[in-house]
Amino acid sequence: CVIKEHPDSQTYNSALLAYALRRKLQFSPGTWHSYSNLGYLILGEVVETLSGQPFHHVMKRFLQDLDIHNIIVGKKARAHWTSKEVEYFNNREPQVTDSIYPGEGD
Repeated sequence: CVIKEHPDSQTYNSALLAYALRRKLQFSPGTWHSYSNLGYLILGEVVETLSGQPFHHVMKRFLQDLDIHNIIVGKKARAHWTSKEVEYFNNREPQVTDSIYPGEGD
């Protein structure tokens, strides 16, 4: 699947959500758990729908109400990142090793 829309556009979010909802579940609900960024995408969509405002506006207002002012809601597209933006760890030289836990590797 290739999503051609700009990562910061509403169309991108809709395309990503539609793609994810077409995928088969990795396990039956309630039998296992796993971290997923998709949950945050869904939360953002719900917040925007209920508030009628962009998610970053709602978050900014929410954080200001908590007297938190030195926060930037990050953008998805690297070209829009600020100099202090947090990014995911990118291991450019991965090393594969056998797992010490049974069933977790070859």
